[in-house]
Amino acid sequence: MKLIGLLLALIANSAIADCVADVSLHSGAGWTVFDTEVAATKEERNQGLMNRTSMPYGAGMVFLYPEPGARSFWMKDTPLPLDIMFFDNKLRLVSVAKNAQPMNETPIFGGDNISVVFEVNAGIFDDLGFGPTTKLRIQNIEGDSCPQWIFDGQPFSPKN
Repeated sequence: MKLIGLLLALIANSAIADCVADVSLHSGAGWTVFDTEVAATKEERNQGLMNRTSMPYGAGMVFLYPEPGARSFWMKDTPLPLDIMFFDNKLRLVSVAKNAQPMNETPIFGGDNISVVFEVNAGIFDDLGFGPTTKLRIQNIEGDSCPQWIFDGQPFSPKN
């Protein structure tokens, strides 16, 4: 039974891994680049990092939306504590949920005009000196599973 569960988790996670990007966050010390999986379809955004038991330091998942809107996340079936950053359509930080608690089903509201959400391991936001003026950059999006709408601009630029 454990082997079947592990195989199902690997299959579910591999669907997202085909679309990747270089995501960078800017602090006073400059740009920090993360190895990032892209969740750009409704199915990928719904799956997110659920059932992941580990993620390398310096990795993350970016959730891209074709239109800005109200966004809430939860930690259901997510065993990793995360820092969750919410960005508007100009890629400016709107809010951050630091150290979101694993397996918690309480919604985390990020804002009303959110186009991008970025998840990293808990503590990274503070460890790397990010703050209210943090900026986001998304470049080099590639992979067969990436939806066409994300290629409207290079680097990625959400629609207004």
